[in-house]
Amino acid sequence: MHIGILGSGLMGGKLGTIFARAGHDVVFSYSRSERKLKRLAREARGHARAGTPREAALNGDVLLLAGIDAWVTGGGLEGQFAAPHRDAPTSVGAETKLSLDLIAAGIGTVIWATGYRPDYSWLDVPVLDRHGRIRHDGGVVAAPDMYVMGLPFMRRRKSSFIDGAADDAADLAAHLHRSLDRAAA
Repeated sequence: MHIGILGSGLMGGKLGTIFARAGHDVVFSYSRSERKLKRLAREARGHARAGTPREAALNGDVLLLAGIDAWVTGGGLEGQFAAPHRDAPTSVGAETKLSLDLIAAGIGTVIWATGYRPDYSWLDVPVLDRHGRIRHDGGVVAAPDMYVMGLPFMRRRKSSFIDGAADDAADLAAHLHRSLDRAAA
């Protein structure tokens, strides 16, 4: 099979390498660096080569769009679609502290919230489902006084985003208020 890769970043590069090593003909395309494309093709071994987005699109039985921007640019469709929004690079001033002595600063707890694959193996409470995810109803966990925030689709589609967590926090705060009122009555 002939596979064209439009967008040879982490995802496109990895998938193209897997396909090439499985014996498929792969054309890596659309990268900021032609050198990167050639390196990807060389490291993928098998039947991989660097090419243009046009070559990837025209010669592929399958076309993998590793990025919609790559597809638009590769197809010469820039005039038909609005330009993608790109935030300006963050400017970090020279006075910005880039390290911190936690002990000297009196910090005894660190909450690591990276947003990647959760691992709750450290959680010694029987609240995990068979896939290792926390069972909850809109952030309310079956264990007493246990709640979660920021999980994907917790209450809304945007729950895992900073902006969505604000709405979920308001809902959980209302739930806690009602629970405390019931306990006080």
